[in-house]
Amino acid sequence: LGRLDCCQHGMTHFIALDCDEYYLKQQIAAAKKFILENKYEATMCRIRTFGKYPTVEYLRDDLNAVTFIQVISPDKPFRLSAPYPLQENGRPIGIDPTRR
Repeated sequence: LGRLDCCQHGMTHFIALDCDEYYLKQQIAAAKKFILENKYEATMCRIRTFGKYPTVEYLRDDLNAVTFIQVISPDKPFRLSAPYPLQENGRPIGIDPTRR
């Protein structure tokens, strides 16, 4: 189902993710609770890149993120590869450019 199909079937939020992303069940539950309590409409997660083993993480200096839990609403379009004016400590945060 697409995002608007979910809206038509009464769903209020969705997660857009690629096949190489994964989240831990307890972390998603805690994030969902926090997002709903604070009425966030859009959220994102930092990209963490791992090597061959889950204990090998590549530490990068860039600030990249992927979309996470989003509100579904016909009046709130979900735009991929759109520029977002997000910064952290004066540095721009890139939203995963591979999502088109």
